[in-house]
Amino acid sequence: MSATTVPALPYTGPAGRGVGARLRELWRGPSRDPVWARPALFGLLAVTAVLYLFNLSRNGYANDFYAAAVQAGTRSWKAFFFGSFDASNFITVDKTPASLWVDELFARVFGFSSWTLLAPQALEGVLCVAILYAAVRRWFGPSAGLIAGAVFALTPAAALMFRFNNPDALLTLLMTASAYCVQRAVERDARALRWLTFAGLLLGFAFLAKMMQAFLVLPGFAVAYLIAAHTSVPRRIWHVLVGGLAVIVGAGWWVAIAQLWPAGSRPYFGGSTNNNILELALGYNGLGRLNGVETGSIGFNSSSVGGGGIGSNFGGATGIFRLFQSEFGGQVSWLIPAALISLGALVWVARPRRGARPGARPDARLSAGPGGDAAPRMRAFAAVWGGWLIVTGLVFSYMQGIIHPYYMVALGPAIGALVGVGAISLWQARMGWAGRVTAVAAVLVTAWWSYELLERSPDWLPWLRWTVVVAGVVAAAALVVAGLLVSQFPARPGLAGGPRRVLLDEEAGGLAFDAYSGDDADSDSRFSSGSGYGTDGPLGGDRTDLDRADLGDADLGRADLDESGRGAAKGWVPVCGRESIPVRHSPAGLSGGLSGGLSGGVSDGLSGGVSDGLPDGLSGGPKAVPAGFSGGAVSVRRRWDSASRARLAGTAAAVATGAALVAGLGGPLAYTLYTVDTTYTGAIPSAGPAVAGAFGGAGGRFGARGGFPVGGGGFNGFPAGGTGNGAFPGGRTGTGGTGTGGTGTGGTGGGAFPGGGTFPGGTGTGTGNGTGGTGSGTFPRFPRGNFAEGFGGTFPGGGFGGRGNGGFGGLGGGLSGSTQVSGTLIKLLEQDSGKYRWIAATEGTQEAAPIELATGGLAVVAIGGFNGSDPSPTLAQFESMVAKHEIHYYVGRGTNSFGGGNGSSSIESWVAAHYTAQTVGSTTVYDLTKPSS
Repeated sequence: MSATTVPALPYTGPAGRGVGARLRELWRGPSRDPVWARPALFGLLAVTAVLYLFNLSRNGYANDFYAAAVQAGTRSWKAFFFGSFDASNFITVDKTPASLWVDELFARVFGFSSWTLLAPQALEGVLCVAILYAAVRRWFGPSAGLIAGAVFALTPAAALMFRFNNPDALLTLLMTASAYCVQRAVERDARALRWLTFAGLLLGFAFLAKMMQAFLVLPGFAVAYLIAAHTSVPRRIWHVLVGGLAVIVGAGWWVAIAQLWPAGSRPYFGGSTNNNILELALGYNGLGRLNGVETGSIGFNSSSVGGGGIGSNFGGATGIFRLFQSEFGGQVSWLIPAALISLGALVWVARPRRGARPGARPDARLSAGPGGDAAPRMRAFAAVWGGWLIVTGLVFSYMQGIIHPYYMVALGPAIGALVGVGAISLWQARMGWAGRVTAVAAVLVTAWWSYELLERSPDWLPWLRWTVVVAGVVAAAALVVAGLLVSQFPARPGLAGGPRRVLLDEEAGGLAFDAYSGDDADSDSRFSSGSGYGTDGPLGGDRTDLDRADLGDADLGRADLDESGRGAAKGWVPVCGRESIPVRHSPAGLSGGLSGGLSGGVSDGLSGGVSDGLPDGLSGGPKAVPAGFSGGAVSVRRRWDSASRARLAGTAAAVATGAALVAGLGGPLAYTLYTVDTTYTGAIPSAGPAVAGAFGGAGGRFGARGGFPVGGGGFNGFPAGGTGNGAFPGGRTGTGGTGTGGTGTGGTGGGAFPGGGTFPGGTGTGTGNGTGGTGSGTFPRFPRGNFAEGFGGTFPGGGFGGRGNGGFGGLGGGLSGSTQVSGTLIKLLEQDSGKYRWIAATEGTQEAAPIELATGGLAVVAIGGFNGSDPSPTLAQFESMVAKHEIHYYVGRGTNSFGGGNGSSSIESWVAAHYTAQTVGSTTVYDLTKPSS
């Protein structure tokens, strides 16, 4: 790799106070950054915004469940505060409400619509990329920051969630911002506590977005500060405790208000069994996700069915390789191997060295940003982002409770940060050949894994998987060639010290360095004795280890270079296409007076002496010091050879960079573009094309790509073809038929699924295009005694056993998808709506959400909350609400219902016994103001 010769950038002092100066400063960025850094960042953010905002309304209301809650929050401030599902505050969503607040404020300003519902998430994604760039750039430069931001922006799960209205978008943004604050706390002494407190507050607010998942990054953050902060160990511990208190404050203020609010005047906390927000946080949305005992969940928990959790049913089998399996692999795992390799390299380079003198200056070759202290910062960076990746990844891999593919967006910032640093640092000379070999290995492993992931969708872009393999091989070969060329420039020991003076050689295509280590007196003697310049050519050795951290602003400001007007200009010059180093033009006419070169000292052709560390009395044209001149024809030959090798190394490095980008980002980019160009609705979306063996198989999903997916690899015991032994808890054994979307014989219900009832036998007709198999397994009783309008009837879209093109027990959007509601039904429900607190009651939010959205936010009682299993309202409470004429209609459950509980089943039975049913469109409706007797 070679140095790039460009005109030195003019040094600019502090920006003026005018608007024009401030705009120029905004565009240019910090003076220590290369001139391209800030425009490149703006370009990255613009591309990210286009990706996330493009045709955003195609997703409709995305997740109806949260969309209805946002609509309610625009109609009632109490609903806004509590995160109520309906404007009359009957029940909340099953999460804390912070993510809804952002959407609701946006909708209150711009009006409620599909676009205003989803645009805040897209903007949160752009902001997350910007913060990630800022965090990585501070310690590893703008190149690493740009790579980190690009990797995260192109993570398929990120492209999905930042175009969707689930809470994960805000959660990821707040965790990334908190990580940035931890880095600032590590590098600052006087304001460390302030930054750490701010990090804790942000993380506490992240809890209000998605509860305890926010705390998975806490261990890494705490370790980073404890091992690298600029203060004593007791103060570090004290600061960490204060940061922990800030977390409690950031989350606890809302929890305390909500918990202390009288239960009779607030909504029921959806997802809990006893109307307690702490149970929701610690149970269903907390520890229950780890061990599967999800009290208040949708019914799949070990306490209710006598078995383990259902993590394997929703997210594949648990284990160390879970994130690489079909359910999650294409969502996020493309660059996990490269991130882990980068993390290992960081830990190794920043390891404590034996024999290091306490208080000694850090090795300049490990410089990591302004201010030095490279090794501690590297350890802190590894703890923050590596701890994030390792802890969150292990929890996702082994959790027994509910887990969905889109959760993987939470790993994106850590992967991006580690890959960005690894891509820049592994090649640098400070890592030597070990680093270069590691970089080659990372490229090859990434290309191979991309091939494996793309192979899981064999009919989708089949050429792409071979392209990434070829690109990986080309990149690896180019890296080896570039390494061999660069290694021909031997480094001098003198370059391992402090800042060095740099002179730009505008003719030779290289840079000349003198080797002083930062001591002024010693530097002058080195120069005058000839030790400052070698005979290695333009680079004077392997200079890829030098970046702006090695040659800081203090060196540029040396007065001795400006005396007699010789130090004309300063600036930053890109080196090896990665970082930048500060350079200063030599005095005008310096090279014109060289007749013999610089071999053993300043001699022969110099007409003057040495003053202030520079040759004096030279005459000639306005040229810079020719690098590597040693005199005579020999010096010219060496200069030419070094420049040629440098150019070849630069070419090889450019080829390696381009090929590595194709190998590493080709697959994620294709997945991301597919995701952006596909409609997603429902509660369980999954990015990218359908994958064989994943939950939902290779067939379609309800609502185009959302809802409850169908087909092979979904529930254990219902594989796509072949014979499978099921593990679904409860129930008796049933044998499915064999054939292409054929007819199967259902089993007889039994078991202990909550809510009782029987799972009827009968014949289910599939319309899928997959080949079914014979599967024996146990399926539980569903609370109603049937499932999805009767499993003994027609099961749309292929049913179980085989990969179908339809969905799982529902029409339209599936589970919380954008379900269409009959216009006739809406007209009926809107009649006299102003006379009732709730225009209707129905089981679960899956049925209630589409009605609320279609009626402009008129309140509907969602019996049992998210899935009908919450014990609210009880039958007695429901009877009281009807007696008070607070509810107009009862809408019977449809194909969109899921789950349920004893309470909702008893309410349905009571309504059917006391009121007359009427059919509106295809829906059964009861007028609760007209008893049947």
